Amino acid sequence: MESTGRRRHSFRAAKWLLVFLALGVAAGCAPSPEEDLALVDAYLFSFARYASGDEERGPDLVEQRGAAEAALVRLLECDDRRAPARAVLLAVLAVGGGIEVDSPLGRALSRWLPEGTWASVGEEGAPVFFAGALHRWWERERAAFPRYEQLEAWEASVYAQRVVIPYYEAVLSGRAQPSESSEDVGESRGDTP
Repeated sequence: MESTGRRRHSFRAAKWLLVFLALGVAAGCAPSPEEDLALVDAYLFSFARYASGDEERGPDLVEQRGAAEAALVRLLECDDRRAPARAVLLAVLAVGGGIEVDSPLGRALSRWLPEGTWASVGEEGAPVFFAGALHRWWERERAAFPRYEQLEAWEASVYAQRVVIPYYEAVLSGRAQPSESSEDVGESRGDTP
Protein backbone atom coordinates (compact mmCIF):
# COMPACT_ATOMS: atom_id res chain seq x y z
CA MET A 1 0.00 0.00 0.00
CA GLU A 2 2.86 2.38 0.80
CA SER A 3 4.51 1.87 -2.61
CA THR A 4 1.20 2.69 -4.36
CA GLY A 5 0.95 5.89 -2.30
CA ARG A 6 4.51 6.87 -3.16
CA ARG A 7 3.89 6.20 -6.85
CA ARG A 8 0.70 8.23 -6.73
CA HIS A 9 2.54 11.09 -5.01
CA SER A 10 5.42 10.90 -7.53
CA PHE A 11 2.93 10.85 -10.40
CA ARG A 12 1.10 13.88 -8.98
CA ALA A 13 4.38 15.79 -8.53
CA ALA A 14 5.49 14.91 -12.06
CA LYS A 15 2.10 15.95 -13.44
CA TRP A 16 2.34 19.40 -11.78
CA LEU A 17 5.91 19.82 -12.99
CA LEU A 18 4.75 19.14 -16.55
CA VAL A 19 1.87 21.60 -16.15
CA PHE A 20 4.24 24.35 -14.97
CA LEU A 21 6.70 23.61 -17.79
CA ALA A 22 3.89 23.64 -20.34
CA LEU A 23 2.63 26.98 -19.04
CA GLY A 24 6.14 28.41 -19.27
CA VAL A 25 6.59 27.19 -22.85
CA ALA A 26 3.10 28.38 -23.80
CA ALA A 27 3.97 31.82 -22.43
CA GLY A 28 7.09 31.79 -24.57
CA CYS A 29 9.54 31.40 -21.69
CA ALA A 30 12.68 29.51 -22.55
CA PRO A 31 13.66 26.60 -20.33
CA SER A 32 17.04 28.35 -20.00
CA PRO A 33 16.92 32.16 -20.10
CA GLU A 34 20.73 32.11 -19.98
CA GLU A 35 20.82 30.68 -23.51
CA ASP A 36 18.55 33.46 -24.76
CA LEU A 37 20.63 36.03 -22.92
CA ALA A 38 23.86 34.70 -24.47
CA LEU A 39 22.30 34.81 -27.95
CA VAL A 40 21.10 38.40 -27.50
CA ASP A 41 24.42 39.52 -26.01
CA ALA A 42 26.42 37.96 -28.86
CA TYR A 43 24.20 39.70 -31.40
CA LEU A 44 24.47 43.06 -29.62
CA PHE A 45 28.25 42.71 -29.36
CA SER A 46 28.46 42.10 -33.11
CA PHE A 47 26.02 44.93 -33.83
CA ALA A 48 28.12 47.32 -31.71
CA ARG A 49 31.23 46.29 -33.65
CA TYR A 50 29.38 46.83 -36.93
CA ALA A 51 28.15 50.24 -35.76
CA SER A 52 31.80 51.09 -34.96
CA GLY A 53 32.84 50.38 -38.54
CA ASP A 54 33.45 46.61 -38.73
CA GLU A 55 31.62 46.23 -42.06
CA GLU A 56 32.36 42.49 -42.31
CA ARG A 57 29.78 41.76 -39.62
CA GLY A 58 26.86 43.19 -41.62
CA PRO A 59 25.76 40.05 -43.51
CA ASP A 60 25.95 37.90 -40.36
CA LEU A 61 23.86 40.41 -38.44
CA VAL A 62 21.07 40.31 -41.00
CA GLU A 63 21.06 36.53 -40.71
CA GLN A 64 21.08 36.52 -36.88
CA ARG A 65 18.61 39.34 -36.23
CA GLY A 66 15.43 37.24 -36.19
CA ALA A 67 16.75 34.73 -33.68
CA ALA A 68 18.20 37.46 -31.45
CA GLU A 69 14.96 39.47 -31.46
CA ALA A 70 12.89 36.34 -30.73
CA ALA A 71 15.17 35.56 -27.77
CA LEU A 72 14.83 39.14 -26.52
CA VAL A 73 11.04 38.93 -26.82
CA ARG A 74 11.02 35.75 -24.72
CA LEU A 75 13.19 37.41 -22.06
CA LEU A 76 10.95 40.49 -21.92
CA GLU A 77 7.75 38.44 -21.80
CA CYS A 78 9.13 36.26 -19.01
CA ASP A 79 9.90 39.32 -16.90
CA ASP A 80 13.68 38.93 -17.03
CA ARG A 81 14.88 42.22 -15.55
CA ARG A 82 18.07 42.03 -17.62
CA ALA A 83 16.13 42.31 -20.89
CA PRO A 84 15.05 45.99 -21.02
CA ALA A 85 18.65 47.28 -21.10
CA ARG A 86 19.33 45.00 -24.04
CA ALA A 87 16.27 46.31 -25.90
CA VAL A 88 17.48 49.87 -25.30
CA LEU A 89 20.95 49.02 -26.63
CA LEU A 90 19.43 47.39 -29.71
CA ALA A 91 17.50 50.60 -30.41
CA VAL A 92 20.33 53.07 -29.79
CA LEU A 93 22.81 51.14 -31.92
CA ALA A 94 20.51 51.79 -34.90
CA VAL A 95 21.15 55.54 -34.58
CA GLY A 96 17.96 57.51 -35.05
CA GLY A 97 15.91 54.35 -35.30
CA GLY A 98 13.72 52.59 -32.83
CA ILE A 99 11.56 49.56 -32.23
CA GLU A 100 8.24 49.25 -34.05
CA VAL A 101 5.44 49.50 -31.50
CA ASP A 102 3.32 46.79 -33.14
CA SER A 103 6.16 44.31 -33.69
CA PRO A 104 6.57 41.34 -31.33
CA LEU A 105 9.56 43.12 -29.77
CA GLY A 106 7.65 46.39 -29.42
CA ARG A 107 4.68 44.67 -27.78
CA ALA A 108 6.95 42.78 -25.37
CA LEU A 109 8.89 45.95 -24.52
CA SER A 110 5.75 48.06 -24.03
CA ARG A 111 4.94 46.05 -20.89
CA TRP A 112 7.99 47.63 -19.27
CA LEU A 113 7.46 51.23 -20.44
CA PRO A 114 5.23 53.88 -18.92
CA GLU A 115 2.12 54.87 -20.83
CA GLY A 116 2.85 57.62 -23.31
CA THR A 117 6.47 56.71 -24.05
CA TRP A 118 7.35 58.91 -27.00
CA ALA A 119 6.91 57.22 -30.34
CA SER A 120 7.49 58.57 -33.80
CA VAL A 121 6.55 57.41 -37.27
CA GLY A 122 9.09 55.08 -38.83
CA GLU A 123 10.22 54.83 -42.43
CA GLU A 124 7.33 52.53 -43.38
CA GLY A 125 4.80 54.77 -41.63
CA ALA A 126 4.45 52.48 -38.60
CA PRO A 127 4.79 53.94 -35.09
CA VAL A 128 8.12 53.21 -33.42
CA PHE A 129 9.46 53.66 -29.91
CA PHE A 130 12.13 56.23 -30.74
CA ALA A 131 15.60 55.16 -29.56
CA GLY A 132 16.14 58.51 -27.85
CA ALA A 133 12.94 58.12 -25.81
CA LEU A 134 13.97 54.59 -24.82
CA HIS A 135 17.39 55.85 -23.77
CA ARG A 136 15.86 58.70 -21.75
CA TRP A 137 13.54 56.18 -20.02
CA TRP A 138 16.56 53.99 -19.28
CA GLU A 139 18.49 56.91 -17.80
CA ARG A 140 15.62 57.56 -15.37
CA GLU A 141 14.96 53.91 -14.49
CA ARG A 142 18.38 52.23 -14.63
CA ALA A 143 18.69 51.96 -10.83
CA ALA A 144 15.74 49.53 -10.80
CA PHE A 145 17.50 47.09 -13.13
CA PRO A 146 20.72 45.08 -13.18
CA ARG A 147 23.72 46.83 -14.74
CA TYR A 148 24.47 46.07 -18.37
CA GLU A 149 28.09 46.75 -19.22
CA GLN A 150 27.59 46.77 -23.01
CA LEU A 151 25.05 49.59 -22.74
CA GLU A 152 27.28 51.46 -20.29
CA ALA A 153 30.22 51.12 -22.69
CA TRP A 154 28.12 52.52 -25.55
CA GLU A 155 26.96 55.43 -23.36
CA ALA A 156 30.57 56.23 -22.42
CA SER A 157 31.82 56.15 -26.02
CA VAL A 158 32.91 59.42 -27.59
CA TYR A 159 30.46 58.94 -30.47
CA ALA A 160 27.48 58.47 -28.13
CA GLN A 161 28.54 61.37 -25.88
CA ARG A 162 29.30 63.87 -28.63
CA VAL A 163 26.87 62.90 -31.37
CA VAL A 164 24.10 60.40 -30.64
CA ILE A 165 22.88 61.39 -27.16
CA PRO A 166 22.86 65.13 -28.01
CA TYR A 167 20.92 64.30 -31.17
CA TYR A 168 18.37 62.30 -29.16
CA GLU A 169 17.97 65.19 -26.74
CA ALA A 170 17.49 67.60 -29.66
CA VAL A 171 14.76 65.40 -31.15
CA LEU A 172 13.00 64.97 -27.82
CA SER A 173 13.09 68.72 -27.17
CA GLY A 174 11.76 69.50 -30.66
CA ARG A 175 14.99 71.00 -32.07
CA ALA A 176 15.47 68.17 -34.62
CA GLN A 177 13.35 65.61 -36.46
CA PRO A 178 13.87 61.84 -36.20
CA SER A 179 13.83 61.54 -40.00
CA GLU A 180 17.07 63.55 -40.18
CA SER A 181 19.05 60.79 -38.45
CA SER A 182 21.15 59.25 -41.18
CA GLU A 183 22.41 62.57 -42.52
CA ASP A 184 22.66 64.52 -39.25
CA VAL A 185 23.84 61.88 -36.82
CA GLY A 186 26.27 59.61 -38.52
CA GLU A 187 27.33 57.90 -41.64
CA SER A 188 24.47 55.96 -43.17
CA ARG A 189 25.15 52.27 -43.49
CA GLY A 190 22.13 51.45 -45.62
CA ASP A 191 19.79 48.87 -44.13
CA THR A 192 20.10 48.34 -40.42
CA PRO A 193 20.99 44.72 -39.72
